[in-house]
Amino acid sequence: MNITLQKERLLIIEGEVEMKILLHVCCGPCSTFVIEQLKSEGHELVLFFPNSNIYPKEEREKRKLYAEKVSEIYELDFIFDEYNHPEWKEFVRGLESEPSGGKRCAKCFEMNLTKAAMKARELGIENFTTTLTVSGLELTFWIMISRKKADMIRALNWRRNMVYISRVIAGASLA
Repeated sequence: MNITLQKERLLIIEGEVEMKILLHVCCGPCSTFVIEQLKSEGHELVLFFPNSNIYPKEEREKRKLYAEKVSEIYELDFIFDEYNHPEWKEFVRGLESEPSGGKRCAKCFEMNLTKAAMKARELGIENFTTTLTVSGLELTFWIMISRKKADMIRALNWRRNMVYISRVIAGASLA
């Protein structure tokens, strides 16, 4: 981490940089640490649950229900996309035999982060991040690569109870 990023982190810790952030969530339990961290820094959050990659639909609905319960507990707005597993299957077509953690995961992250970017733009929110880096099951590397394709302004890595912020020069403004 370079000095510039450390200075940005200190500003956020001190509450001098408060943002409205669209937070992509994959489930309720994984989101709680991230929500508490961001709220403690003074940020306004909107939870977003697209996740058409989750199969079967019943599992996706269960995760959506718990994410919605978390939003109610923290008194946050909760937005979700309609389930469209065929769209996800088409997006990752040709990668079905890839092992877990491989290229299919990268495409899946790309799809969900792109949806988050589009939703943030639609709502006029300039920043978004994801809870996907919380879980040891997810690959931060692929998420960080995917966030560039999604024009993510800030990529936040929650893995070690720290927030690492990196700026991405986005091809399109989120304003």
